[in-house]
Amino acid sequence: MDGLVVRVRAVLVAVTALALAVGAHALADGGLPSSGLALAALVATTAPVAVVTARRRLTLPRLLPTLAVLQVALHVELAVLSGHGTPHALAHGGPHAGHTPLPVPLPQPDAVELVPSGLMLAAHAAALLLTALVLAGGDRAAARLTAWLSAVVLLVRAASHAARPTPRPAAVVDPLLPRRLADLLAAGGLRFRGPPPHRAATPSAPVPVLRTALA
Repeated sequence: MDGLVVRVRAVLVAVTALALAVGAHALADGGLPSSGLALAALVATTAPVAVVTARRRLTLPRLLPTLAVLQVALHVELAVLSGHGTPHALAHGGPHAGHTPLPVPLPQPDAVELVPSGLMLAAHAAALLLTALVLAGGDRAAARLTAWLSAVVLLVRAASHAARPTPRPAAVVDPLLPRRLADLLAAGGLRFRGPPPHRAATPSAPVPVLRTALA
């Protein structure tokens, strides 16, 4: 059960964090990669963080630092994979139509795209807070639902056991009992006593009657 909870929690963390980070980057006019390889790279960045985070309860103090680092990493990765962090083609000066070449300044790599603008910073900060709130609230709700379902299951089991009649233990008959009774009868150790014999009533002797002579 614990392993299933950790896996489900890790999937929710990865999907929520990656979706909100990409959405915030796009809303702040940031470029998005279109290749499947770029998406696989984003998932590879998010998945280990989600697995480590999902091993414990999702609370705001635990989520905010981890998600902040993840937002920065995803922003840089999105900027590089979408082509905004690569240098432009360098312009070179050269002879043309017999003219002397003039020095042409070489443009520097467009590394400024990796530094978030104010809008980009606000978008990723909002994504960070929203991700932390959604994950922490969902984890609390899931814990309460799990506790409630466990209590319901225990009550149902208790009610089913109470309604079920208790079976009476079967009488155990000794298989050697008939043989033992036969041995007792043969040895005379077992006798049956009948009712006492009926005796005839003995007539009582006549009571002498004393007659008093009247003088």
